Amino acid sequence: MFTDGKRKYLGIASHCVVGGDCRLAGNLLVQPSVVDGGDKNDVIGEVYQCTDLTQPELTTDFCLITPKVDVDPNILGLDLKLTGKYADVKPGMQVVMSGRTSGVREGTIMATNVMVKIEYQCGYKVFKNGILATALSLEGDSGAPVIAKDTGDYVGYIVGGSSTMSLIGYGKLLEKEFKVKPVA
Repeated sequence: MFTDGKRKYLGIASHCVVGGDCRLAGNLLVQPSVVDGGDKNDVIGEVYQCTDLTQPELTTDFCLITPKVDVDPNILGLDLKLTGKYADVKPGMQVVMSGRTSGVREGTIMATNVMVKIEYQCGYKVFKNGILATALSLEGDSGAPVIAKDTGDYVGYIVGGSSTMSLIGYGKLLEKEFKVKPVA
């Protein structure tokens, strides 16, 4: 959960709410998702602001969602006190995430400020300033929060991954692009 000082928002990976042309597919978010059997009766929020995935280079892949239901700011399955701060991310840092598919998993930051070419439905994009971690995520975990295990600071969110690594969107860039901070 995030705040701009006035309102609270949910966060999700942009590619989870766009169509095959990488343009916003709709303005409502359902949970469970349509892929998981959700429908118009399961609306939990409305898209407020998203990364423009039609651009060839990206520094974020993120959407802010205005909740339409009461939301618990705690992260499912994590017994960590969240600080409301962005983490100073460094290689070797221990992290934990809670994903839709994999549940709670731990890993280690391998590299920061990486540039990765990612295949989206609408073509390849260059994702800049990403963070690489050991394999934390599985398909369906995109947008899952990644938290520093020792401090409770917000590291970022899952963008994608493979059997050997996970790509994390750098949390601090959300403050620059969306003018928001994580909620404690």
